[in-house]
Amino acid sequence: MALSVKFGGVKTSYYAVEGKDLKTILASMMKKGPKEGGKRLPALTVTPIKGNLKFAVKFEKDKKKGYVAKVTVSGGSVIYSGAIKMPKLKSDKALSKKAKAEWKRFSAKLLDHEKEHVARAAKETKKIVKELAVLTLEAKGKTKKDALKAAQKAMISKVKESYADDKLRKRLLAIHESFDKESDHGVKQGAKLDTSIK
Repeated sequence: MALSVKFGGVKTSYYAVEGKDLKTILASMMKKGPKEGGKRLPALTVTPIKGNLKFAVKFEKDKKKGYVAKVTVSGGSVIYSGAIKMPKLKSDKALSKKAKAEWKRFSAKLLDHEKEHVARAAKETKKIVKELAVLTLEAKGKTKKDALKAAQKAMISKVKESYADDKLRKRLLAIHESFDKESDHGVKQGAKLDTSIK
């Protein structure tokens, strides 16, 4: 079975915000919102990722002597998922009709932005799987056992260097940081609360 991408789903959780108007609601978000890099944000998405790889080996006779072992990633999966933290208004009773509409609009745009983080994680995970699918490492040895041991050591070293779980998380984090910079944390997508609306 070929190496595959698996999606673990998205879980959305909420933190409570409150206020008598949009300005005080924004202040509540900036006080209670999730932290990233020491900074409070209105919402945050993390995309956990982990690999579960299977390997195959083929042997060839070395031209001089001994054997060459070729180790490839033959199957398994790379699994990603999403966890979104969003604000939830305790009550909108104090808000005007226009302010309620603005909060609803802002919340929808903010959630769209966070979902895009998950979509970008999916795209990057597919790239990772393509890289792993063509990864081949080989080593020589006097015996098949020696060649296999050396090739396995080389493969493990390469996987740890580039594809260990912490390395994959850092790679996805870089994707998210780039997207947030590009979109100004969703502001360019409309995820900005217009506090001038009374």
